[in-house]
Amino acid sequence: MSTVAKAKTKAGARDAIRLGEFLPYCFALLAHRLGLGAADLHARQHRVTVQEWKVLSIVADGGPVTPHEIRRRGTQDKSTISWAIKRLKRRGLVATAPRPRDGRTFEVAMTDEGWRFYGALAPEARRRAERAFAVLSAAERRALQRLVAKVLSGA
Repeated sequence: MSTVAKAKTKAGARDAIRLGEFLPYCFALLAHRLGLGAADLHARQHRVTVQEWKVLSIVADGGPVTPHEIRRRGTQDKSTISWAIKRLKRRGLVATAPRPRDGRTFEVAMTDEGWRFYGALAPEARRRAERAFAVLSAAERRALQRLVAKVLSGA
């Protein structure tokens, strides 16, 4: 028996995680595949990084928001968010102001230019998501959204 065959037999006998059935792996793979297309689109066509796009999207969805709220709603660390905000602010896409109820932090809000920029990118982001999930029926999409929300609320 070859070394590879022996290794396959040994691996099969152990309690190996079957990645195709392991949901954390499947979700990470899906997020990676969706993100790669978006990253390429944003970088080439609009000179914006994935990190900047994530911050811009969170601010557009719920702004004005604090950096802490951006971190809570996203997947980035504090320093990445801080740098993204600085770059977006330098480009005039977001503005910051002290938080009215707590001057120790600040809020990030879209500028008019930020809304124009976001408005130019959002339709393509939606088209990419539509293409990715076109294999699902409308009912399956709604079910998937409900299930993902349920898992995220318990995580």
